[in-house]
Amino acid sequence: MIVPTILQQRFSRIQPLLGRVAGIVESVVFKFCKGQGFAYSSRLKTQESLAEKVDTGRYAKWSDLDDLFGCIIVIPTLNEEPDVLEFLRTAFATRIVRTRGAVKKPPEQFRFDATRFIASLKPKGADSGNEPIYRIMFEIQVRTAFEHAWSATTHALVYKTQTIDWKRSRLAAPLKASVEQLDLLIVGFDEAAGHISPSEWPELAARADIVHLFSRALDQGWLPTECAPKDWSRFSENVLAMLRSSARPRGTRLEDLVPAAVSALDKAIQTQAGALFPRSVSLCQFVLGNLVQAGVLPTKFYGYTPPVTLELRQLYPRVTEITPVFDFEIQ
Repeated sequence: MIVPTILQQRFSRIQPLLGRVAGIVESVVFKFCKGQGFAYSSRLKTQESLAEKVDTGRYAKWSDLDDLFGCIIVIPTLNEEPDVLEFLRTAFATRIVRTRGAVKKPPEQFRFDATRFIASLKPKGADSGNEPIYRIMFEIQVRTAFEHAWSATTHALVYKTQTIDWKRSRLAAPLKASVEQLDLLIVGFDEAAGHISPSEWPELAARADIVHLFSRALDQGWLPTECAPKDWSRFSENVLAMLRSSARPRGTRLEDLVPAAVSALDKAIQTQAGALFPRSVSLCQFVLGNLVQAGVLPTKFYGYTPPVTLELRQLYPRVTEITPVFDFEIQ
């Protein structure tokens, strides 16, 4: 692609400053995204991309160009967007905020419409703010995970191709409509779930019973907060895997084993509540140790290899009979 000479010259002149701006913005935004668990990506505009932007005719002068550097913050749901915008307003000098839905469009049209935060760097210390680095604008897009997936997959298929095809554009539009509906469904997830007629599933009911038992213990103060697992869903799956493995060889139905396990654990929690609760083992190990010690679980497991540590053996001696056990040795 041929880029006009004057654009090449202007771009070359601004590149060093643009690199500095990009470095500062990236260090701030990436650190924020890492702390929040958000995905992040960035890009510096190329000469060719800049020339195409000027060719749109939407910009009256060089200083109107607002995305020579741009980055993307990918949030899980729309619920996180207000907090992200609040952070950006604090970190940078706000120029323009183009929120999703701000651009007028007919209701039957679906196109890319993520929130775009246009900003510049804030002056620091004795800086007057008149230096060239503070006049460079950059764009930070705030996309949901679904929006980002749609953009990443369809952009090359529809917009970065030599094929101008009505059918491709037609297909991209309902995909975007699906993305919009998914984002709205996530925002109203609990309300939407309330309209679904449940179907009985024993394993899910068993997991719910396990989580309810320990959640109640946490609320009552019997279970120390530091003993709570990072992920209750994963914890309940692990306990269920433990029970399922022990039930299979004996021909015991899982749904029949769960009540006995819950009852034994309830008793163990109350007996070892508060200051007596063991803090040298994980909550899953606590379950294993008490159920084996009480005879609810056998010491032979099938398709399940528990971590039996020295601390667990000291607390619940019967776990020394468990086979197989996780091997902590580095091979």
